[in-house]
Amino acid sequence: MPYIQFDLPRDPSEGDFRALADRAASLYAEVMQTTPSGVTVAVRELGAHRVLRDGRPAVAIRCDIRSGRPDAQREAFAVALTDLVTSRAEELGATQSVIYFNEGPGRLIFEDGNANPDWSPTEATG
Repeated sequence: MPYIQFDLPRDPSEGDFRALADRAASLYAEVMQTTPSGVTVAVRELGAHRVLRDGRPAVAIRCDIRSGRPDAQREAFAVALTDLVTSRAEELGATQSVIYFNEGPGRLIFEDGNANPDWSPTEATG
């Protein structure tokens, strides 16, 4: 249900980002109490010097998620994403990251034409 988008400051390539996508989905599921199978991850290579923060290359990450989680969970996920970018800096094109969260009710996210339920803490075990 969540959408996590990585915008990379590197030239387009034939790179395979499945490992990055799988790790991001796993981190999301672990920290945000859900399952990784519902996480959509996109990786966009926008070109060198096309994602900048304070004049330096940065990985911009957008997280569209369902509302309802405590701030501490979002913060923990942001820290996990920051660590992920740092550990893959050479592959991603930058060590610096900036993360944006956009939250909304499940009914605003559609999967195969059906609105999603709101998030519940029991989702990961349920």
